[in-house]
Amino acid sequence: MLVFKEKLLICFTGVDGSGKTTHAKYLLRFLRKKGYSSRYVWAASRPVFLYPFLVVTRILGYWKTLKEDMWMDPLESAAPTIRRKFGALYRFLLFVDFELTTFLKVQLPLLFERVVICDRYVYDLIIDLALTNLLSTRFAKLMLQVTPTPKRIFLTYAAPHIVVPRRSSFNKRDVCIKMDAYKKLARILDFDIVDTSTRFETNQNHIRREVLSLLEKEEETKRNG
Repeated sequence: MLVFKEKLLICFTGVDGSGKTTHAKYLLRFLRKKGYSSRYVWAASRPVFLYPFLVVTRILGYWKTLKEDMWMDPLESAAPTIRRKFGALYRFLLFVDFELTTFLKVQLPLLFERVVICDRYVYDLIIDLALTNLLSTRFAKLMLQVTPTPKRIFLTYAAPHIVVPRRSSFNKRDVCIKMDAYKKLARILDFDIVDTSTRFETNQNHIRREVLSLLEKEEETKRNG
């Protein structure tokens, strides 16, 4: 893995519609005004090597519907033995696609920018796999080990009655399930939870203070080092 000294990777994660993209882009504008070279990236993985797998499992009838922006199980209707065998292949192809995405959208920008603000990341992938029961502990640890670790992870959280109207394809039950999964992961990995049901300005100011504090600490360490 590339080592990025004096670089800052900030990650926003959470259910779509919870405000993570808006906060990420407002932070980007703020940092640029402060003179920090910064870039916003949307780092969700798209099927490349995984695409043929999805086509084959669709033809075989293992999945029929896609929960848009929620989670997807391409082996939903497969027999248990098929799920076990194909599940390992599915995770491997996801890994390859995600590492390609991470290299192009996160690692390369970190070579040129002081701050990279990442919208969606490995944590969203882990949540989606967990909700389909296709996640393994070994796979989750591997993904966390081989991807650059953000200096700060903001989990944007909003009440389901706020999120659902923003996404016509969502329903309250699915939003609640996914939010609960994010909150469990947040406790394990120490995410900074931002309640976007409250005032936007208050949350954005909190995010700015946290990021500026990280930048100032690194600059002080550099001066004293």
